[in-house]
Amino acid sequence: MNASKLIPFAASLLIAAGTLSTPASAGYLVDVNGRVVTNNYGECVYALVPLGTDPGAPYPPGCGPQDSDGDGVYDDQDACPDTPKGVKVDSKGCRVDSDGDGVYDEDDMCPNTAPGVRVDAKGCEIITLGGVNFETNKATLAAAAKQILDANLAKIKRNADRIGMVKIVGHTDSRGSDAYNQRLSQKRAQAVADYLAANGVAAEKLSASGMGESQPVADNATEEGRAANRRVEISF
Repeated sequence: MNASKLIPFAASLLIAAGTLSTPASAGYLVDVNGRVVTNNYGECVYALVPLGTDPGAPYPPGCGPQDSDGDGVYDDQDACPDTPKGVKVDSKGCRVDSDGDGVYDEDDMCPNTAPGVRVDAKGCEIITLGGVNFETNKATLAAAAKQILDANLAKIKRNADRIGMVKIVGHTDSRGSDAYNQRLSQKRAQAVADYLAANGVAAEKLSASGMGESQPVADNATEEGRAANRRVEISF
């Protein structure tokens, strides 16, 4: 006897023994307290037909396909069973990240970022002015930095209009004192903010701050590492 018929058969023996009551009107087996009997998989047990066969009547409470998190994917097919209410999910019940940037669609303010770019928590590209973009020990924008800003100006304006704020954060290498580097990074961030404001980005949407040498992205022991650490990052 196959497994689908074994449970109803065994259940019928229990009915005969008085442990279970007669079948429910929908064809499901109920216990003496009127509760529908379930198997080890949480499936409701049919009394008169094999497991997995719909008796053609409405499901009793707790029977039938279950979708515990309400995402439209039944539990037995849901690879992500605890998705928040109202989020977009794929056929497996998992949240969707259409552009593959690590930010789910419902949180992504910039939904079509190019593959491989760094993004912030809102899914918008982080624009980095890396290397020697300022004159040594100064906050004066070098020509290369202006070229990078000009190339990204349309994107910065678009994101500023769509999202609200443009965050500009300055960073330095480790040469010099902490206090000096903090002031220098602040001035460099402000120089970028001033340049953007002068080129059409609303000044009230620009926020400039300095982190000094506290957030290196490379080894300060090498010239290449120090050059990478001297940077300004723009996020949204």
